Amino acid sequence: MNAYLVGCEKTKQAAIIDAGAQVDDLINMANRHDVQIQKILQTHGHVDHVGAIVPLKAKTGAEVYIHELERPIYESAPVHGMMFGISGIEVPKPDHFIGEGDVIHIGELEVTVIETPGHTPGGVVFYFKEQGKAFVGDTLFQGSIGRTDLPGGHYPTLSASLLRLTELPDETIVYSGHGPKTTIGKEKRSNPFLLEMNH
Repeated sequence: MNAYLVGCEKTKQAAIIDAGAQVDDLINMANRHDVQIQKILQTHGHVDHVGAIVPLKAKTGAEVYIHELERPIYESAPVHGMMFGISGIEVPKPDHFIGEGDVIHIGELEVTVIETPGHTPGGVVFYFKEQGKAFVGDTLFQGSIGRTDLPGGHYPTLSASLLRLTELPDETIVYSGHGPKTTIGKEKRSNPFLLEMNH
C-alpha cells in the first residue's frame, strides 16, 4: 500500500496522503525533507489505508480529511482489520469532511478534491492541477482498476468515476494506492478496463 508525503518547499508544510502503516518511516521522511506534517488526506477509509493515522496524529497533531460518505467504512476499519488478522487498528474522528471541488492548501500548494466513488462510496482523488499530479487511491492502477466486490463497491459508479479521470490531461502523473505510478494518457491507451469503456 502506498502512502505519500507531499510538501511545499517554500513553507515547509506537508501532508500525508493515505496514512496506511509504518508511521516512523513517514515521520523520518518528513524530517529528511525538513517539512512539518499538518494534514492527513484520505482517498478512502479501507483498513490498509488508515493504520498509521492515530500514531501520526499523536506525533504531529495533523488533522484528518475524508469524505463524509466514507465514514461507515472508515469507522469499521478496526473490525475489518480483525477479519484480516490485523489487531490494534484505531481511527480517530475526522477533523474535516471534504467533497467535490473543495480546495485544500498545503502551504502554497493547491489540491482539488474530485469525488470518485465506486471502489468505496466516498472515495476521492487529490488533484494537484498546477503540478500535473493526481493521487487516486484505489480508483485506478497501472493496468487495472479498483475492486468493486467489497462492501460499498459498485462497478457502474466506478466506471463513471474513471471516465471523469480520463478527462484530466494525458500527461497527468497518477499515484495509486498500490503499485507503480503511471499517467492518464498511458492508462487511456493500454488499460483494458478503460479501453473497454471507450467502445
